[in-house]
Amino acid sequence: MRKVIKEGHFDKLLNTHYSEGIRVGNMVFVAGQLPVDDDLNLVGKGDPDKQARKIFQNMKEILEEAGASMKDVVMLNLYVRDIGLISKIAPARREYFGSNRPVATLVEISKLAHADALLEVNAIAVIDI
Repeated sequence: MRKVIKEGHFDKLLNTHYSEGIRVGNMVFVAGQLPVDDDLNLVGKGDPDKQARKIFQNMKEILEEAGASMKDVVMLNLYVRDIGLISKIAPARREYFGSNRPVATLVEISKLAHADALLEVNAIAVIDI
């Protein structure tokens, strides 16, 4: 069974034709999340901690809609504008993931879809059945 969780944020502006999340069986794939609200307003300009918290909150909501939680996340890909940001986003990661320690890849990139975004994160979750 394949279930689209919700259409992509940027479809409102750009007709990007993607989904925020898809559940296939007991797996949930969460698209790259930016620190934006439902109206695509950036949250936490210049503040990596606030941006990380908004990203993880968006991710949490998508996972919950799919019947999963942050404890089910097994893999993260973090795309950052500056590799040094990892220590500034770690507190938010600890808060949202608690004792769950998903594997992760950290990549420094030059641009993101929103000019003032400092990071973007996508995830894979596996729901224990």
